[in-house]
Amino acid sequence: MSLPATALRTLIQSLGTPDFPQYLLHSMEALVGVRHLAIVAFDDKLMAHIAAAESIGRSAVAKTAGKIYQRSLFNRYDPNVSAMQDDAASHAAEEPGGDEPLLLRLRAREIRDLEYREKIFDQFKLVDRLSILEHSSGHWHAINFYRESGAGEFAAADITAFRNSAGVIAALVARHFAILPPATGQSGRRPTVEMFEALVGGLDPKLTTRQVQVCARALMGMTNVAVGLSLGIQVPTVATLRKRAYATLRISSLNELFAMCLTQSSANPSPGV
Repeated sequence: MSLPATALRTLIQSLGTPDFPQYLLHSMEALVGVRHLAIVAFDDKLMAHIAAAESIGRSAVAKTAGKIYQRSLFNRYDPNVSAMQDDAASHAAEEPGGDEPLLLRLRAREIRDLEYREKIFDQFKLVDRLSILEHSSGHWHAINFYRESGAGEFAAADITAFRNSAGVIAALVARHFAILPPATGQSGRRPTVEMFEALVGGLDPKLTTRQVQVCARALMGMTNVAVGLSLGIQVPTVATLRKRAYATLRISSLNELFAMCLTQSSANPSPGV
């Protein structure tokens, strides 16, 4: 199990807007039962800054805990930071992080520093955390999802679902912060069909123009009927073009196409995408 296409569509359409972290949290709540999200940005000295914090409902747990984490310099005791340091040391001659994000789990009962545990986990009744560590543009992001005591720790199936979605989530977060407007609270520029066509077209030179147009519109959430109306072609032709494009790209689903485009976008950023 991984994030469904409908959730991915909503997330990619909200990239660069203030709504993105909230949509990400709600998508992961449906998938693995998390209640809180904190995205922590780290500078070149691995000092922490809370880039986004969201909680389900009216709770302000994530924002409050994030302020405590940042003010108390709890990054000193956070295993995520140790993992970043270890990864940087092992990739000293190349880009830290490699091609895949790092995945870490932290259960409250495993935390050694009592102050860190009490002020962040125990105070807010958090029992488990799953993290994606993403490195891009010279900086790390820790994408942290928390489970409350009422729900209990993550089960094996939750961790598998989380792992299946981690690569796409890392790419989404990297792209979100790359295109986020400087002034917080302003609406970002939403992806257009031209942006999607540019991404799809860069995946493989063997894709035809029509195949690129069909796939780009599918990524925007259009049905085959809507794509046909947009391009002035029949629905069976839309289905055939999409099937042939998938064959060329050696994929079988829209989810895989999302992932390929996000990877392409992160690897080749441009001001308009």
